[in-house]
Amino acid sequence: MVFLRGIYNLLAISAITAFLGLVAIIFWIFRGFRPYGPIATFWAKCLLRASGITVQATGQENMDPNQPYVLMNNHRSHIDVPSIFATAGRPLYFVAKKELLWVPIFGVGMLAAGTIIVD
Repeated sequence: MVFLRGIYNLLAISAITAFLGLVAIIFWIFRGFRPYGPIATFWAKCLLRASGITVQATGQENMDPNQPYVLMNNHRSHIDVPSIFATAGRPLYFVAKKELLWVPIFGVGMLAAGTIIVD
């Protein structure tokens, strides 16, 4: 049963990421709009729900909505990026290594979303 759940998670996460990545690319190409906030938040919540993961964030009341912040995660798991998107409550931009641009759809989606690429 665990194996089947793993296969389901892999397929669901791949399908959700591919579809919403294409949506972001289409918005970027035709509108020049970088829909990182709403699409990324929706993507993250769908991934977490499909995986059966719940996330609880604390301390957000200490963040001034008019101030910029640098949020950092430690990549302790693959869930930290969707977790930050799902709970931040504000548009986020990421820094990513250039090798990720070669991942089909995901790489172009990162460019469409305004990710800062570093060598």
